[in-house]
Amino acid sequence: MKVKVAETGAWKSDQGWARLSRVSGGQLRPLLLLLQMVLSASIGWLFSRALARQYGLCQDLDGFLVAHNFAYLGWNLFGFAVISGVLTLLVAQALASHTTELQTAYATLTTLIMGIGVGCVVISWLWSEQLTLLFAPGLAPEIQEQVANWIRILSPLAGTVAISSLWSAILAGHTIPFSAELNAVLGRILILVLLLAGPDLINLQGVCVVLVLGSLLSLIGQWQFFRIATGLSYRPTLDLRNALVRRLLKHSAYFLVAAIAIQTCDSQLRRLTTLADPGTSTAVGLCFSVYTPLSVILGRLFAFAYGPTYMALKSQSKLLEARGLLIRGSLYALLTCGGIALIAIVARESLVAVLFGGGQIDQGAVVRTAALLAPLLLALPSVTLQSVLFAAGLGSRHANFMPVIWTVVSCVQVVAMTYAFSRFGTLGIMWTYTLASYCQLAAILLAIGYLAHLENRETQATAAPP
Repeated sequence: MKVKVAETGAWKSDQGWARLSRVSGGQLRPLLLLLQMVLSASIGWLFSRALARQYGLCQDLDGFLVAHNFAYLGWNLFGFAVISGVLTLLVAQALASHTTELQTAYATLTTLIMGIGVGCVVISWLWSEQLTLLFAPGLAPEIQEQVANWIRILSPLAGTVAISSLWSAILAGHTIPFSAELNAVLGRILILVLLLAGPDLINLQGVCVVLVLGSLLSLIGQWQFFRIATGLSYRPTLDLRNALVRRLLKHSAYFLVAAIAIQTCDSQLRRLTTLADPGTSTAVGLCFSVYTPLSVILGRLFAFAYGPTYMALKSQSKLLEARGLLIRGSLYALLTCGGIALIAIVARESLVAVLFGGGQIDQGAVVRTAALLAPLLLALPSVTLQSVLFAAGLGSRHANFMPVIWTVVSCVQVVAMTYAFSRFGTLGIMWTYTLASYCQLAAILLAIGYLAHLENRETQATAAPP
């Protein structure tokens, strides 16, 4: 009898220890993801700071930023940033349902992305001059020649970043944090080392070469981790009949249209800045180098903390628990990001001076950049809250309403931004970005509320006696 009690007690103790480990792991994983993104953002800031201090607000750096942003055009144009979020939630849902189709889905998606990456390289090499004229019409002719060359060199990043995003999304579906932004860290560290060793050791063309080599080496390391963590292996496969692939492509078809609209809007923003005073593109780039990491870190953190769990609860028909989780996540996101945005706006000049001041960035450049940063910071709560609500949109029966909203808002934003630039200059562009963000949030909230109302009515009708 004592043995049985002891055995029972030991069994209960083991079960309790396992439960405690699961809870601790669930709490630590968002923290690990946060640390990874903070590391990536910190290296990105040092990289932007080093280039800004060496070159200042000038057309050379304007041109480099155009080429660097164009390298990610394929990744953005095909909506990998959004589609990877969709894939994470679908993988989490598939694992909760104990599906066995992940291996084929992974191989098929990798094959598709590799094909897209090769296509982006070919396009960049064949039409780099025409693309430069399209995306940087305001740059001097000699700078445009350099930009065309930099676009060709950086073109492999379209594939490496997309594959890294795919693997990170699948890992996140397994609740294993691995930020896709880590892909750029190694190359930027190597460039920082070279710049610290001697400013003349590397020029902007050399920066492009090192960024590509660093991305390739990082991808090899991520592949080793991915293979061990998930047990998935790659063999050339293209099975479009796979259920998970078909679900992803179904959602992606709508998100692809939205991605094209969003990228068109972003490209128009950067194109307009090349028509303003020299250095404006660099100033706007510095603003986004502060805003984007903040929005990505906070958005991914809250989405990772609540999204997969929400989808798992939804698939198990635990609707009340799922909604409660979503409401808590939204409130936490709003309060956290609102507080951060207000503090940063009040101290924006000091913030820009600390982050980028020195070298070729004098006080005039600091004031100029800080004025453009303020509207962007106001958009931070809206963008983060949309990241939390993304799971609710995808989990609804009419999930395609989100890309429809994004498409409509982006199309309106292109027109409004062009008008605002003609009336108010570059500052008008930044305010248009913020206003569009809140219009988009309001539309998403209304759509989610309406769909939840329809869902409640259907549930009550089903539960009512005949």
